Amino acid sequence: MLHVKIRTEDLVRGVNHANTVTDKRNTMAILSNILLSTEDNKLVMTATDLEVTTQIKCPAEITEPGRVTVPAKFFAELVKGVSGEFIILRETENNSTILSCGPFSTNLFGLSATDYPKIPEIDNIDYVSFKGPDLIDAINKTNSSTANSDDTYNLSGIYLLKEVEDADDPGHLKLISTDGVRLNCATLVAEDPQNFAAEKGIIIPRKGLLSIRNMAEGNSILNIGLSENMLAAKNNDSTVAISLLDGMYPNYKEVVPTDLNITAIIYRKDLLVVLRRIIILLTTKYPLAKFSFTRDLLTISTSNPEIGQAEETVGIEYTGPDIMAGFNPVLLIDMLVAMNSDQIYLQGKESNSSYLMTGPEDPGYYGVVVSAVIND
Repeated sequence: MLHVKIRTEDLVRGVNHANTVTDKRNTMAILSNILLSTEDNKLVMTATDLEVTTQIKCPAEITEPGRVTVPAKFFAELVKGVSGEFIILRETENNSTILSCGPFSTNLFGLSATDYPKIPEIDNIDYVSFKGPDLIDAINKTNSSTANSDDTYNLSGIYLLKEVEDADDPGHLKLISTDGVRLNCATLVAEDPQNFAAEKGIIIPRKGLLSIRNMAEGNSILNIGLSENMLAAKNNDSTVAISLLDGMYPNYKEVVPTDLNITAIIYRKDLLVVLRRIIILLTTKYPLAKFSFTRDLLTISTSNPEIGQAEETVGIEYTGPDIMAGFNPVLLIDMLVAMNSDQIYLQGKESNSSYLMTGPEDPGYYGVVVSAVIND
């Protein structure tokens, strides 16, 4: 039966990664557990919700190999709560595991490891290398605008598409997400994009991409592969396998505004400061703020009959006629926080159309947000 000694910091890192995947809806009791197993001189932690499966391997002293499950929530809290350098895990009878660290000891009741779901096979997939920081940046720019409604199941994930311009183009990868009122599109750079067959596009569950983002943190390179119905990622000590979502993704290019005749250049941090003050007065019933664009000035105001009124101005560079548009500041904040540019470009055609947001230090990215008619 399993008996290992592991550094506390390594176990905390592994549990934090695994616990992002465990099923907290209690659809199946076993899915709220983490599977602990051994492989060579490593403790392997596995978590799954049947849609996303992740494994992380941590160096450990293996006294006796084995397989046992532990309740993820309590295991994570206990591991993060101890203060010793090492933790000892020892399987006992009836699917129980003793966790001890210095003078502290506890006995956790798990479920049978034989009931744990089968781990997807990902070794026979061709992998393409991505830079970790590039993956994190692209996922951060697209993960906030997926849909949550069951009526828009195909929009609940993030769309990955390989676009090829001509026969000599190896292709470039785009991550796209939309919830119907905004859209984000980011470009992903791969070392060998020609080996990544996503020309027809795939829909990746948001939770799966967030697991990939967690893996990319602290890693310069991450390898990602694609099979018929699964996306997989791996580095030296972690893997994740993600079942793809069914359905057709809408033509995202149809909502990207063209023939733009107005441009506002705004300092990103200045705009963020103002918007964060404005949203204090906004509610789900009154979610919009009025944006008035003039030659050198953007005036942002809101009026909530239940709370009060607010108005603030921001200096801008502006070309185009004086216009007024309504935006949900929360949507703009999500875009601005994920961007890197000092200045952003907000472009549109008319006050009740979609607006395009870009930035010079965010190559390959744009956001689209729908404006609403605001009565003066």
